Amino acid sequence: AARRPRWAMVSKMSVVRFESEDSDSSDAEEDEELGPLETTDSREPCLSAGEESLPYTSSGISIMRSRMTNASKLGKGLDRKISEKVAKAEERDVAREAWRGHILLAASISFWVSVFALPEYSVSISYKIFGQRGVAMESVQQQINTSWDDLNNTHFRNSLNTSVREQAVERWRIRCNGPNFGRMYNKGRPGGYPDLVPWDASLGEWATGNLRDIWCGFLPDSYLVNWPNLAQFIIFTVYRNTGSTIHNAVQGFVGTVFTGLNMHLMSTIFPDGARADDCVHAEGNEDVYVVIWYSIRNYWQVRRTETLDQAWNLYTGADDNGGLKARAIFEPAGSINKYAQWFLPGWEDKVRLRFEQLKATDCQPGTMVYRDPQYARFGEIICFLDVALVVFLFLISNSSRNTIMFGLSWHVYFMMNFMNPNLGLKHNTEDDHLRWMMTEYFVVEITTVFGGLIAVLATVMPGVRASNVGKLANDLNTVALDICNIWGDAVLYLTGTARSAKRFQIVSQVDALAATDTITQEHVAGAWWETLDMGTTGRRRRLLKVFDSCALDIKDILYVVKGCVLSENFKGDHNSFMSFMKEPCYDLLGATESLMWVCSSACDDGTIDQDEVEQIHSAVSIVKQRQKNLLDAFHVANPALKSDLSEEQLFMFALSMWARKMTDFTDHMTTMSADGKLDKRETILGSIWKTTKRTWDPSLIFTHGHKSYAFRNWMSIMVTFCIGYFCHASIFDRYSYVMPMTVSLLMVADGKHNVEYEKCTHRLLGVCLGKCLPLMLVGVLQSLDCISWTRLVSQGLCIFLFETFFLFVYFNSLRWDYVACLIAGFSIYSLLAPCGSQDEHLFASKYKELGSLMLAIAIQGFLQAALQRRSPQDFLLEAMRHLVDAFQASVDALWEADFPELDTALKEFAIHLANAKAIAPECDAKLQFVQGRHPPFKSAF
Repeated sequence: AARRPRWAMVSKMSVVRFESEDSDSSDAEEDEELGPLETTDSREPCLSAGEESLPYTSSGISIMRSRMTNASKLGKGLDRKISEKVAKAEERDVAREAWRGHILLAASISFWVSVFALPEYSVSISYKIFGQRGVAMESVQQQINTSWDDLNNTHFRNSLNTSVREQAVERWRIRCNGPNFGRMYNKGRPGGYPDLVPWDASLGEWATGNLRDIWCGFLPDSYLVNWPNLAQFIIFTVYRNTGSTIHNAVQGFVGTVFTGLNMHLMSTIFPDGARADDCVHAEGNEDVYVVIWYSIRNYWQVRRTETLDQAWNLYTGADDNGGLKARAIFEPAGSINKYAQWFLPGWEDKVRLRFEQLKATDCQPGTMVYRDPQYARFGEIICFLDVALVVFLFLISNSSRNTIMFGLSWHVYFMMNFMNPNLGLKHNTEDDHLRWMMTEYFVVEITTVFGGLIAVLATVMPGVRASNVGKLANDLNTVALDICNIWGDAVLYLTGTARSAKRFQIVSQVDALAATDTITQEHVAGAWWETLDMGTTGRRRRLLKVFDSCALDIKDILYVVKGCVLSENFKGDHNSFMSFMKEPCYDLLGATESLMWVCSSACDDGTIDQDEVEQIHSAVSIVKQRQKNLLDAFHVANPALKSDLSEEQLFMFALSMWARKMTDFTDHMTTMSADGKLDKRETILGSIWKTTKRTWDPSLIFTHGHKSYAFRNWMSIMVTFCIGYFCHASIFDRYSYVMPMTVSLLMVADGKHNVEYEKCTHRLLGVCLGKCLPLMLVGVLQSLDCISWTRLVSQGLCIFLFETFFLFVYFNSLRWDYVACLIAGFSIYSLLAPCGSQDEHLFASKYKELGSLMLAIAIQGFLQAALQRRSPQDFLLEAMRHLVDAFQASVDALWEADFPELDTALKEFAIHLANAKAIAPECDAKLQFVQGRHPPFKSAF
């Protein structure tokens, strides 16, 4: 039963529940013993799409009449008990199915994250993909330096093709430099510094055991640095279904692309960014040493030191990133230290020329000399204006949250590095034609694309069942079943003779329909991303969308039904009035239910053929005839307009209106098929154009609430960006992007009117735990051998279990979902830490990072409170005043029979009611930081 759609399960139960009119009281006793899955209340629900839909025939009328007979036999108490049992059974089945789906989806995501993160923590796979760099390089060198006898990995013994320690050191001291990948050849002399060039056949046969043949992997160094971004993007992108995941991935990619375009523009204006060297002007620098080196990855590097020891430390570490071409220490007198110089052929003259150029530069001791003269003049101002403008455009636009979040976070990251004199703009290649392909922002875009594809793949794994397309048919039948059940229960109750607790069940069903409809709309919208509205599935989606809009209209009518069942007291002329109306009510109910199921069956396959059109027309004619019969019975009853029949008369009108809505819907559905609108899908270009217009719609982006949202977030990001750029003391490192990037990912929600203290607490808890828990977890693994299957399996299993647990909480928890999402996302970088990376320096940097994160969140909350002029209570009272005015206007228009004005007033009423409902929870006294002098606001009242 848990694996079958709920509508199919209930439909099957109808066979057991209803017998012929001759059934006696013993049948009721047997039904009571069947249990919650075999029987429910005494009336038949709507027929399923697969059964005969003939309640308007003679057998259908017999079934309708049997409802009344069985209801009287079962009794109100038994009816209520059985209904409660079935409801509880359905809730358990739904909860069990949701739990199973969430745990499988979380496990699927964690599996793919663990697999695609292998190059970060697996030595062998890192060597295959990235060559002699990263975790492979560090782990093997660590093994060589500690104990050669412990190096028992067969792969590396074969690759070295020797057991001699000296030759292993010779081979594995060579690090692949930034842009190099594939097979490389070392032209440098043995024991000297390497000079790697691409291998070709003229250099002889390439062999793994040859000490001059170096494998640099399939991807360059820039992909290794940004590889964890792929895993983090997967976590922040995946949601409960495939359509939402695709939507989130597209949004994140769009935000990243626009950030990359801005960086491409900035790199055109300032090709080297803020890259600068230490001033080496002769005046005032007679007693300093100057270290100059050049590498493919970092280009020219110039540093001045006060002592020779400091200069020697810089000199020996000059080749850490590989691709070294030359390095030298210049003495205070201007000559090169004969013990501290190394040049590839032709590079000594270049180094001397570089030193003379810097020496001739007019600068003050202790200052920086920018390589781009234009940046020295006005570069910093332009960069700050660019940061402020791009952040403002992202926030003021009506873009989705994912687009803004990823766009802003990468924007502040790229620009902070761009404005850092020690980094500037890295090109990672000497080829001007390939520079943009090796830039960090281009690599981030590529890893974002792959991360999005893997996130979508995780939702379509066998058993996960996260596709929206597969849920459309079930949604269609569930909506129809819920509506039919509500009308059937309401007719059964109001045609009775006394009040019962059944009315509360009907009210609950009406309220639950809103949640069902919300889920259905989510699936309909998500199915577009899965199918692009093409083919049979696209037509079925469009039909279901129209059917759902009809259900929305019917849902409004059901509020009238809700009021009738709650207010009816079954006194006065109720019984005499219902003696005329009971049978026509059941006839119209059966005919309309049958029409709804015929429409549902026609929508299910995405096409409406001629046979289905004839069935629909036949069902419509019967519904209209039953409407006429209901009206004739009403005239025969000839009820007076008095208060004790008001609920009965309103209900008859609502029932007839439901039938009218269904007939109108069938006209629209058959017209769509006839005039070709059913085959007219929403194209990709059309969707892009519509989204673009909505993103920059002035009526949406220039509202007071949206402008306030944009300004508050803009202030938070800019303040933290300035702190990260200028501050260099205590927990602050200058040019740190940690604070602004974190605030960009934890934006204040649009439309909020209060300071979200609880959300700020959750942010702080999620980010801190996401940074701390992995350190403790990975620290336990440090005792394991880096080059061993035990270490590889243990770290992979830790990543899988850690991410599975917190992703499951993210999908399944109503209160801690946000915290779990932050823990899962922010922990991924630490979980992928390579072997041997944890030392005192790491823990010190993490401590400073946590301090910066907490300060960033505190600044965000403080600015939100400081910039909030009015309290949520003020906004609620204003919304209530507008609500009362709209209500008064609608009543006035009703009495004046001004229907256009009535329609306008009701639309305004709906808008203000939605605003009031959204603001009311924010007025809860529990959300206030301190109570203050005023009494608690009566938000419930």
